[in-house]
Amino acid sequence: MLFTLSSCGGGKTDKEAEKEEAKTEETKSDDKLAGCDDFLKKMGERNRLTCAECDFVFYQNPVPAVAAIIPRGEKIVLVKRREQPHRHDWCLPGDPGVPPGITATVHEFAYNDPDQLRDLLLHYRGDVAAIIMTPVGHDFDAQIEPPVEGFLETVRELADEHLAVLIFDEVRTGFRVGIGGAQALYGVTPDLTALGKAMSNGYPVSALVGRSEVMSAAQSTFISSTYFPNGLSMAAAVATLDLLQRERVIDHIERIGSTLAAGLADIVAETGLPVTLSPFPQMPFLYFDRGLEIGQDERRDRFYASLANQGIFAHPRHHGFVSWRHGEQEISALLEAVRTAALTAA
Repeated sequence: MLFTLSSCGGGKTDKEAEKEEAKTEETKSDDKLAGCDDFLKKMGERNRLTCAECDFVFYQNPVPAVAAIIPRGEKIVLVKRREQPHRHDWCLPGDPGVPPGITATVHEFAYNDPDQLRDLLLHYRGDVAAIIMTPVGHDFDAQIEPPVEGFLETVRELADEHLAVLIFDEVRTGFRVGIGGAQALYGVTPDLTALGKAMSNGYPVSALVGRSEVMSAAQSTFISSTYFPNGLSMAAAVATLDLLQRERVIDHIERIGSTLAAGLADIVAETGLPVTLSPFPQMPFLYFDRGLEIGQDERRDRFYASLANQGIFAHPRHHGFVSWRHGEQEISALLEAVRTAALTAA
């Protein structure tokens, strides 16, 4: 049995035929751009599930869109440390391909450390264009970290106080921890939100959504892409967003993820496997924290190699995702494999 806890995609659904039908209808025309505007409008309507009073820009990658809407010149951008690595200066501040003059305008702050963010804002008072962060901490090779009480609220207040645009990267949490993402879960609304291919069940599309006052800057900037008018992805996104709401997919993901989380906790307790578990059942991760015991890297490699040998593919240094296709049978098979791998890694 092959089973994947995907680290990137949304996972196939039992309603795949419906999405394929929507995709086929879109491609019947000889002009593959025909109908794209209609799909854009439909996606805007569906995405109001995430942001009720927002404007929208749809793109193959939200990072260039953010860059265009926040034309900061020499102003500073504050970024959560170890932000999701996309190809732009604020995501790769230490990359040798990024000129020093640009990296000098990017400064990192630690997640869940409002004091450090406050100090940076005071130091660069009047020169901060934006604060870019994930609302949930999910760095590479680290366990997922939820916001401590009051952290996101403080970030929002600081952004307002210093007239900085607050941008949430919800590529991973959007349509997973809730239909409205982490911002709805925690009740803190940013100025801009980046969303990814979870909205299209893995087809390449993304969205930048936000307040009209901020998004209006897009009217005076140039944003282009070879595949921007891709009706194929737009059709998949429309079908997926409809399914998410109609079939209560998020409820299923949370329910089946909670079953998995409970089973993993039992196995860890029984075997003594030195790992930490994700606090989000929708995003499972057994993390071999190096602070728990020595030899964790070798133990981690044995564990995840055992899973792979049993047909279970999970990233050893990155959380996975539970999808709608995963049911009781898949979760049972996964837990059986995890128990075997835990004994192998011990």
